[in-house]
This record gives sequence, structure tokens and C-alpha cells, in this order.
Amino acid sequence: MQRVVLDVHGGGWTIGNARMNDSKNAELAARIGVAVVSIDYRLALSQPISAVVDDCEAAAIWTIANAGRMFGCARIAMVGSSAGSHLAAAAMLRLRDRHDAAGSIAGLLLYYGLYDFHGTDMVRQADKETLLLHGPTVRSTLCKLTPGMTGEERRDPAISPVYADLGGLPPALFVVGEKDMLLEDNQRMEARWRAANGNAELLVAPESPHAFDRMGTRIAGKIEAYTVEWILERLRSAP
Repeated sequence: MQRVVLDVHGGGWTIGNARMNDSKNAELAARIGVAVVSIDYRLALSQPISAVVDDCEAAAIWTIANAGRMFGCARIAMVGSSAGSHLAAAAMLRLRDRHDAAGSIAGLLLYYGLYDFHGTDMVRQADKETLLLHGPTVRSTLCKLTPGMTGEERRDPAISPVYADLGGLPPALFVVGEKDMLLEDNQRMEARWRAANGNAELLVAPESPHAFDRMGTRIAGKIEAYTVEWILERLRSAP
């Protein structure tokens, strides 16, 4: 085994576990010869959102420290989906700021994440008819995750990575559906990441909603093929 992928599952920060992506992770492992480490982070509401990021940070540091001994390599990519993409980005900032470890991550593949807890215009305007995601529920969840905080306080870069200094970060590929209410989150995050580092890319799936990659469509298959090659290229080119 020569490469490692660190998986951060989705589930709105409040549901899910490390096994929920087993099928997809097993397919990735077999397809490109990687070990996949999936983070079983504590779920929010019973824990503050900062504690959830703590778990992802700790898992990333453990993986960096043990990849050579356990997997025979030091080349690591991070993959997140939905809430997992937010957590991966927040943990990545901590790796850079607290551990000087940004160089240990070869790249981040981030599917349809939410990066602004204040809420983008698209999130704040989304109604109950939004495809797959329910606009009012998303807004309610953001408030529940940040009890007692004003809208302006929810712009804190510690929980809203889009407002952080994004300099000195590894390459990132943002993937989102055209019909996803989180499209604006991903457009803004990719633009700021690219402006800071010149190494970000945005891939928008036409006519697709949130979690489109789980739906078995032809466009999902094409995008999966691209993202798998993107991960492999990042891992091949890592020091």
C-alpha cells in the first residue's frame, strides 16, 4: 500500500458514522490501490461543533503520524462530502495553523460542502421545495449548531472556513450540483482558495442536486471517474 485517503463522512453534522461510506471507500481502495481511513467523529448537537472539528483534526494528525508505519507511505489525500467537506476544510486550517502540517496533505476532494454558517444568499433564500435539501431545515440546523451566536458571529473563520485566510493550503477540488442550494458556498470557497493558492478547481454537475454522486446517473459516473483520477494524480505528485 503506497497511498492513504482520509474520509470525512457527511450527515448534516448530526447523523452518520465511519462505516456509512464503506461501499464507496472499498471501491476506491480497489480501484487505485489506496488505504482509506474513515473518521468516526462525535456528532454535533450533543457536542459543540468545535468538538467535532477537534475529532477530525486529531484523526488527521494520527493519520499523518502513522501512515508510514501502518501503510508504508506518507502521501495522504482528504475526501469529504456535505458536512464532511466543511469538517475537512476546518481541520485542514488547524493542520496548517496548529501543527505546521499543511504540506502533509496532497490534496482535498470536497463534495458539496457548506462553508458559511452565516448562510449564503442561496441558503437563506431556499424554500421547502429545494431539491433533496430542505431550506428551512438547513437554516435551523445552522442555528442549532451555533447556539447563542448572532448571524455575524457565525462568520467566525473557525466555523465558517470561507472567511478564513486560505493561504498555504494544498490543492483542492470542489464538486457540487448545479441545482444544489450549496452551489454558492462552493463557488465562493473555490474562488477564495484559488485566489490564495492558485490550486483550486470547481466542478459543477449540470442539472444535479445535493448528493448527486449517490444517484447512479451518467453524469455522476463521469464526475466520479474524473475525481478518482484527480486524487490519484495528487497522490502521485506528492513528495
